[in-house]
Amino acid sequence: MLSPIFDAFVEASPVSVMMRVLMENIFNSSRMNQLFETSSVRQYSQELLSLEA
Repeated sequence: MLSPIFDAFVEASPVSVMMRVLMENIFNSSRMNQLFETSSVRQYSQELLSLEA
């Protein structure tokens, strides 16, 4: 299920891998966007300019 490279990290430092997974789930982009939309007072969101030619 997991790649051999990932298995090496789990074996060497399981706490680091667990913390990374935890942080990715807590600070996922949809949750952060929702938090911003519900709590922003003076800030606003907009699209960034594209540098495509």
